[in-house]
Amino acid sequence: MGLILGKMGVLPLRLVVVMVETPPLKEKEKEEEEEEEEEEKKFSLHHKMYLQDKLSMLLRTILSWLIEKRVVQHNAQIVYKNETEDLLLQGVLTGDGIWCACCNNIITVSEFQLHSGGEPNRHYQRIFLKETGVSLLAC
Repeated sequence: MGLILGKMGVLPLRLVVVMVETPPLKEKEKEEEEEEEEEEKKFSLHHKMYLQDKLSMLLRTILSWLIEKRVVQHNAQIVYKNETEDLLLQGVLTGDGIWCACCNNIITVSEFQLHSGGEPNRHYQRIFLKETGVSLLAC
C-alpha cells in the first residue's frame, strides 16, 4: 500500500475503483431474445410470403401447365356441364384461370365450378373443351 502526504500527515493511498454500470444479464438476455424474435418474425413473414407465392403458383399452374405443354390451347372455349349434360356455364381458358362469359372476370377453376352451381370437387371432370367435348380431367 502506498502513502501520500496530506494535511493530516501521511495517509494510506487507497485504490479507487470506478464502476461502470452495466445492464444486468437478464436485461441483456431479454434484449437478445427480442432481437431474435424480430428476426424470426421477419423470416416467418418472408417464408410465409414465399409459401403463398408457391401455393398460388401451384393453384393457377394446372391450367398454365396444360397450356404450356400444349395439352389444351390458350383461349380454348370451355363449358361446364352437370351430370345430365346440361350446359351451366361457358368460359375461355387462360394461363391465369378461366375467363367467365357471364361475369366477364378471370376466375379459378374452383370459382368457375362454384359459379356454375355445379357439384363440389368435380372441377376438371365437369369442365369440357367446347371444340372436342373432352373433359379437362381426360386431358
